[in-house]
Amino acid sequence: MNMKILLTILSLLFIGFAYGQNKQEYEQLLKKELSLQDIVEDPEEFNRNLKTIIYHTLDSIDYQIFCGPAGNNAQLLALGALKNSVNSNSTSEDFITEKITYQELLEQLMQVREMEDYPKIREVVIAKNQLEKRNASQSDWQNDKILILKMGFNEQQTNEIYELVIEHEGLPYIELLGIYVQSLEQKKEEAKAKKMKNDNTKELFYLHGIKIYKDYQAGIRAAEEADKPVLLYFTGFGCVNGRKMEDSLFMNDEIAKHINDKLVLISLYVDDRSRLEENEIRYSKTLGREMKIKGHVYQEMQVKEFNANSQPFLVLLNTNKEEVSRIGYTKSVDDFKSFLGIKKETVK
Repeated sequence: MNMKILLTILSLLFIGFAYGQNKQEYEQLLKKELSLQDIVEDPEEFNRNLKTIIYHTLDSIDYQIFCGPAGNNAQLLALGALKNSVNSNSTSEDFITEKITYQELLEQLMQVREMEDYPKIREVVIAKNQLEKRNASQSDWQNDKILILKMGFNEQQTNEIYELVIEHEGLPYIELLGIYVQSLEQKKEEAKAKKMKNDNTKELFYLHGIKIYKDYQAGIRAAEEADKPVLLYFTGFGCVNGRKMEDSLFMNDEIAKHINDKLVLISLYVDDRSRLEENEIRYSKTLGREMKIKGHVYQEMQVKEFNANSQPFLVLLNTNKEEVSRIGYTKSVDDFKSFLGIKKETVK
């Protein structure tokens, strides 16, 4: 027999034997159980086994999607699979010792792989992998552009990336895209800062992270657009108790979140010295004086609408502008939460 043919047959026999052996080992691995405790005690073995079953049944792109480019998300993946396997009545101790097989873990991955958006995710990862192997080049731009669009960047963003390609010719795309993402974050922060600056100089300001309208009409418009109740806060620039109340209550995380999420807060400064327009100046029977400044308008509103003339003073109005509750000076967090309608958490 020809030696070359003999060597070919022997190599095929060896490959067949190795495949049979690997197949047997793989089937045994699928039956193997794992728990959170096992993963914590030997993460390297878990990562190695998980990579084996994904590469054997799926491919490297699937592994990258499920576990991250460096496999860093493998343990989080198993954590989610274990959580899905534990019933709602189980204790935290049960969760730690709960076991699933690698076969069950693989089945959960296969379910994810059947999701409608999964092919698109694969396309993004494949395009990203291909692009990261390249250096930015104007001459190759048309081919690179296809990959950038597949990664999910829109036309405008792609054009902005091309400007960076011109500026950083020859730079690896992995670094160039990093520069672009940083520029997007910077633009986002600049826009946010600009908005806050504009808000502060016009109709809004922020106090302890709480968004506050300083113009009544602007606040009412915002409340109507958002279909939210209104929190009127009658105070003054020289109101010492107002500052004490703000420091005690507005810095409370639960109160601040409730106001920002559920209400529109309007601060009405009764000592605001901003001059009214000539056509707005008028005599107030309620105050017994001519109203020439903005603070006079808010002072009249407090007396006329709510029969009160001390500050700080807060009134909660529903979406129909009807009074729900009111409160004066207090530093009690519980009282203020009750006024706002924040329910106490019941101890189980």
